[in-house]
Amino acid sequence: MAVWVHYEYLDDGHPHTATQRIRLDLPHFKCERLAHLTNHIFVKGYLPCKARSLVSWKGVCGKHIEEGVKVEDVLSWGEGVCESNPLRLVIGEPLRGPYMLPMSLAGTNEDVQTCKGFCDISVRFELLGY
Repeated sequence: MAVWVHYEYLDDGHPHTATQRIRLDLPHFKCERLAHLTNHIFVKGYLPCKARSLVSWKGVCGKHIEEGVKVEDVLSWGEGVCESNPLRLVIGEPLRGPYMLPMSLAGTNEDVQTCKGFCDISVRFELLGY
């Protein structure tokens, strides 16, 4: 099982984009909610940690999708199931304002604000200015 993610970095009206397939069936990777997928992206170094407060999920149609939504629900809507219909991760659009409150996932052990390290990936996505 996998999800297709389309990264959109908004830079002065000129979006920079890349698309990546992320496997969800890896050992030691719990991915019940979009917040888990977001954490995975930052922990693996696909995006730099300092961009964490600037990301938000959107569907193909542009509708905002909350991080607390179950990944299986998003996939059942047809979002992220193939390269031509990827789930969109928009970078550079702060939705929570300058006084961002920490998010919590009741019933999980995930700290949504935590991300560690950087690593090289086959799909290279550079955030200009970050």
